[in-house]
Amino acid sequence: MIKVGETFPSGKVPLTKQVQLEDVFLANPSRFDGVADMCRLSELSAPCLLHNLVVRFRAGLIYTYTGPLLISINPFQPIAGLYDDSTMSSYRGSNVSEKDPHVFAAAESALQSLFRDKMDQSIVISGESGAGKTEAAKSIMRYLAFWNMESGDGTGGDRSSEDEGGEKSMERVFLQTNPLTEAFGNAKTIRNDNSSRFGKFIRIHVTKSHRISEAYIEHYLLEKSRVTHQAEGERNYHIFYQLCAGAGEDMLAVLKLSAASAHKFSRQGKCLSIPGVDDSADFRTTKNALSSVGIPPTAQEGIWRILAGILHLGDIEFGALKDGSGTMNDGAEDVACRVLGLEPADARTALCQRKIKAGLEVLQVPKSRMEAILSRDAVSRALYTRLFDWLLERINEVLSAQVSGSSSSSSVGCIGLLDIFGFEILEENGFEQLCINYANEKLQRYFNDQMLSSEQEEYAAEEVEWVRVDYEDNLSVLELLEGKPEGILPILDDQCLFATATDSSFLQVLSKKHASSKDFTQPKLKHTSFLVKHSAGSVEYLVLGFLDKNKDQLYSDLTELLASSRVSIIKDMFSPSSSSSSSSSSKSRQMGRQLGSKASQHISVSAKFREQLQQLMKTLARTRPTFVRCIKPNAAKAPLLLHAGMVDHQLRCSGVYAAVKIAQAGYPSRISFLDFATRYRMLVRGSHVKTLEEAREQSRSILLDFCSDSSLYQLGKHKIFMKGGVLARLEE
Repeated sequence: MIKVGETFPSGKVPLTKQVQLEDVFLANPSRFDGVADMCRLSELSAPCLLHNLVVRFRAGLIYTYTGPLLISINPFQPIAGLYDDSTMSSYRGSNVSEKDPHVFAAAESALQSLFRDKMDQSIVISGESGAGKTEAAKSIMRYLAFWNMESGDGTGGDRSSEDEGGEKSMERVFLQTNPLTEAFGNAKTIRNDNSSRFGKFIRIHVTKSHRISEAYIEHYLLEKSRVTHQAEGERNYHIFYQLCAGAGEDMLAVLKLSAASAHKFSRQGKCLSIPGVDDSADFRTTKNALSSVGIPPTAQEGIWRILAGILHLGDIEFGALKDGSGTMNDGAEDVACRVLGLEPADARTALCQRKIKAGLEVLQVPKSRMEAILSRDAVSRALYTRLFDWLLERINEVLSAQVSGSSSSSSVGCIGLLDIFGFEILEENGFEQLCINYANEKLQRYFNDQMLSSEQEEYAAEEVEWVRVDYEDNLSVLELLEGKPEGILPILDDQCLFATATDSSFLQVLSKKHASSKDFTQPKLKHTSFLVKHSAGSVEYLVLGFLDKNKDQLYSDLTELLASSRVSIIKDMFSPSSSSSSSSSSKSRQMGRQLGSKASQHISVSAKFREQLQQLMKTLARTRPTFVRCIKPNAAKAPLLLHAGMVDHQLRCSGVYAAVKIAQAGYPSRISFLDFATRYRMLVRGSHVKTLEEAREQSRSILLDFCSDSSLYQLGKHKIFMKGGVLARLEE
């Protein structure tokens, strides 16, 4: 125990605390306060790294390097000039190692690496909900579009909003995808006013002439349950509030809509507005974006009918007859049917009765009141999910169309941009949170492999001098979640195959199989939940609804009802041939297959999601990644307020502290002797090399002449390993 002296800000009142000696760390010299790259610090303890981030954040500097990793702390307010055109221009074509940390630098570095090394790139954005991932992804997309516009005739003037002949410009369509995916895929949650409720991976193909030729958006696990249920303090998807607030009187009359406060599916959360957000203005932005990506007026009318129809479905009330069967007891179903183009009698039958085959005969059996409510909700979720899929498919058709003057053969490669839902620990956590947190564990494993494990293994294999840095692994929790046959998700799939299985029986199997697991616990006094010890903290999951949500079945009589709609877009979405006769272009389908898209055969939600994640990991493994770690500084979403304990927890759980130590001691740039000698031999007028030894000696000669500090590189068995900035100086 030692005494540490402090003073209050006034400097007049002394304060003394007693702390444990092991809680005292050496500080860095004050001249290092607020350095842009924390690898420059001499002391790398967690308190020293956190102190550096705090100093920068208080100065309005939200970006910080830790070697190749970029840390972004959400300021919860706009920062003047941080993302304007002049800032983008300053990064374009620059030596990013000499520039201030920024997401623009991450994008520029990926582009330069793509052209220099002819290897696909990826930018992986991660962080908990509310950390600023969506804004970071939007900024990177803006930079790539700006870079594309500036790559034409040098003036940026060759890519107007429409090319000759009316062709939509790639950069315009590219950027207009953002307001659409936000309107239909984002919602206000307790922790985040603009939370992405789905994940997306965008592949952006670039040509030899430095132009974006095509793109494809793969989306993951839209949160369907939000359509019919929102927790208190949360909203449904933004588009519902935009429609109610922004539609004109004529449109509202056609759609029979009132204010959002009048409809159950938009008022459940008792939160109708978001501070600083104008839903009416955002509706105009969404409509313009739909037109920009080529959605015709007739299809847009169908979109508004689907959204309004969902709100009207939510207003249908069901009563119970004496025999317990359900019946509709108000006229809301007539309004919903008119808007959705359905026959009221058919809708009443499909929602309140179900078909049962008895030999050759088909019987109509009444549903209970609760079963009728569940059918209504299932139809509502199916409508929204199919609409979201349809919209992304239309966007991909436009993004994957060839741009004038480009061809697939001219593509240098692609940059993948991953923006996926952040880790969630809510008051009540269900099936969706388990899937979201499982995805974050997979991404954490990928980060560990790339930044912590593979990096050190390569040093050892190449016999580079190195002192190993230890870190916390998450293999055991991943095995608990996905391991076959006894992982939580495989067991869930197995339970869904049994007609008699329930959420309770699922929990009983879990408790029996994982009683000895260090990462699994069933609370002793609760029989409806289980607890998983995740990388980011322990999460208690309520099992209610797990089996139904995983099955995600829409019974045939409800599908037939929607396929009978007089609204063409609905009819097409639910027709039996819709999956096989998709209007997607062959190029769009081809790019989808590259990302692991499957035919729409019915498989469980968790099985499909695991397959998607597996394909995503394979895609990322073929790229050179750039990591952007987004940090949420406080829980209140207050501007420029940082709670050190909250930030420390995120940095520790995400492996950033270990990554800093490896990055400081490591060599982020590496290249084979042959490739190095071939590219830079003109600097020493060297001859062509034929053998590994010749390439090694010529590479050594080049470095001796142009990099006098031998501590900046090491020669391995087959490669040169270099500190940051060495390659950039050679390129200059």
